[in-house]
Amino acid sequence: MADNDAPRTPEQDALVEFGLSRFAEHGLDLPAIAIQFYDSVEPCGLHTGIYVHRTGSLHMCSTEKDIMLHELAHAWANHNLTDGRRAEFVALRGVRAWNDRELAWEDRGTEHAAEIIAWALLDEPNHVKMGGDLIRRFGHGDLPSPHDREQ
Repeated sequence: MADNDAPRTPEQDALVEFGLSRFAEHGLDLPAIAIQFYDSVEPCGLHTGIYVHRTGSLHMCSTEKDIMLHELAHAWANHNLTDGRRAEFVALRGVRAWNDRELAWEDRGTEHAAEIIAWALLDEPNHVKMGGDLIRRFGHGDLPSPHDREQ
């Protein structure tokens, strides 16, 4: 079982490199992050991944690209978006709050932002009709639009 003291597997190393490089390629500055992998979802709060802002750590309980990008997007948003930009995004998306853990996942702006960033950075075609254009409005960098990819 992998834990935070175990060395990463080559697959895990490749996933970390993939995620970090996608953000760097598009000018999205990430804070320093300690990334640990686990073989079960318990260390991730029963999720596939979780970014912990107060410790600057990312716990990965998956080796899926979209999960890595989603969790790195939380780190990016926490590091780069002001409270004002978060409030604008919440209003634009029509959700109830940025990150109220008493709300369902789909009612939190932070989850919408992380999903949209992950969609925009994923290196595979997807059918999402938003992504780079929306993130360019609220953040930094030159993100591809899903329409820019070969389908």
